Amino acid sequence: MPVPMAVQRPVRRRTRVVGSDADAVRRRVLEAAEDLFGRDSFAGTKMSAVAAAANVATGSVYRYFPSKHALLVELLRDLNGQLRAAMSDAIGGATSQREIERRAYGAFFAFLNRHPNLFRIQREAEFVAPAAYREYWEELARRYARGAKEAMLRDEVDTRFDPEFLGYVYLGIAHFIGLRWIEWTGTEIPEDIAEQTFLLLEKALRPEPRPAPSDEGTP
Repeated sequence: MPVPMAVQRPVRRRTRVVGSDADAVRRRVLEAAEDLFGRDSFAGTKMSAVAAAANVATGSVYRYFPSKHALLVELLRDLNGQLRAAMSDAIGGATSQREIERRAYGAFFAFLNRHPNLFRIQREAEFVAPAAYREYWEELARRYARGAKEAMLRDEVDTRFDPEFLGYVYLGIAHFIGLRWIEWTGTEIPEDIAEQTFLLLEKALRPEPRPAPSDEGTP
């Protein structure tokens, strides 16, 4: 059976917030852009449509974002910041790499459920704002690489791996699992798929058991 195409989701309309401050207006514009760029594409979206979806005047959009390109760049950075914050909160006081991986992936998949257009916005940015696109991935990879290095110091990840390499491995696994289940079918990650992800990491990344000390020569 072929995999369904991406599920079309209606644009979320926001009601005007009386007396909202600049941060609230800016947030509404970013949320509207997230919906519209994901649904109608960057090229297919006009700033006036973003303004209408955010319930603000078109001039107000330009007050915060001087161009549609600037809006896309800021949206990508904003999503990156939200994702990193969600993962940090989820990891919390976890001390073992196994628990950190579970919580981090769980937070990523939950974030993707809340922001189902994330991958489409990334793909738009790859061509419209390539520098911001690269910055997005490099920042996430650095975060994962830092965690891998810390796990190596705790003897929880095989030190034969390069931490930067592992940063992109973690990203690649999360990206394509999310793409397959959340974007293409509009469902949550099945529990057995999540468990297979953790099993893969467990089998691939953990240090090999150290040989037991030899008893030879013991009187």
